[in-house]
Amino acid sequence: MHAYGVALVGREPIEGVLAGPGPQPARRTVVHLDGPRSVERVWPQAEARRLVERRWPDGRLFVAIDHAPSGGYRIEAPEYGVHVVSPDGERWIGAPAPGPAWHWQKLVFAQVLPTIAVLQGLETFHASAVAIGQRAYGLIAPSGMGKSSTAAHLIAEGARFFADDVLAVEEVSGRLVTHPGPQVINAHGHELDAMSPSGRSRLGTLLGESDKRHLRPCGAQEALPLAALLFLTRASVGPPVRVERVDPDPGLLLVSTYAPHVTSDQRLERQLAVCATLDHQVPLWKVTAGGGATAREVASALWRRFAGEDPA
Repeated sequence: MHAYGVALVGREPIEGVLAGPGPQPARRTVVHLDGPRSVERVWPQAEARRLVERRWPDGRLFVAIDHAPSGGYRIEAPEYGVHVVSPDGERWIGAPAPGPAWHWQKLVFAQVLPTIAVLQGLETFHASAVAIGQRAYGLIAPSGMGKSSTAAHLIAEGARFFADDVLAVEEVSGRLVTHPGPQVINAHGHELDAMSPSGRSRLGTLLGESDKRHLRPCGAQEALPLAALLFLTRASVGPPVRVERVDPDPGLLLVSTYAPHVTSDQRLERQLAVCATLDHQVPLWKVTAGGGATAREVASALWRRFAGEDPA
């Protein structure tokens, strides 16, 4: 199994994680999923420090991330489970919450696997991505801005799934490549209902439903060069969709990185190096949805631009 450029070695299946040994040279994490006692036995609570805490409006804990120098990172969300990742990212001990796999694995995809990827030397961005031809296109935006919805409509247009919400990037021999994430995409029901039957079929099988529908598409299996980063924004007025090149901006790239709880000097050096290479190698585009343009309209404009139908 592998995801985000890291091989996962364990007996427990993880929905959507890619089959096979993963990329070379191999980065590997040994996975052991058991119960809460297994997690707590390895966690040095006395030296732990809380880095992240988010709560529901009624005060209940939503997610917390703690760090201990000898223990690594403890990631807990009561509705999804609790997990410990070792300081080097080479061991993951987890206690999933009861319930269907697609549900508890949302915490794994959103926090556990990105933390492992960063600890093992990759950089992560808050982005969804699709593959067009043999190149990946990243869609960057804050939560709720439509990354997943735009990616879903691009897949319905003919792109391949690559990653949902987290994009793992590394520099190899001076060139940037990006690694596919778990093959699970989360889409609002009304976005799926707006697709043609053939387009909807490209999103794959339905795993389950919450406030979104969780699907398993068939996507790219291999690392790909990064063709462009597309920053999604919205405007109350203006043309429905405007796609324009923007100047390199290291600050914009830095604030778009993911897993900010990992703050080592090595990680900061890598962030700066990757963002500098992005500045030089990868075109940055601003995609503005004006006047209430839908995710489907944004995706159609991007498909025309980048799939060759609109070469201007």
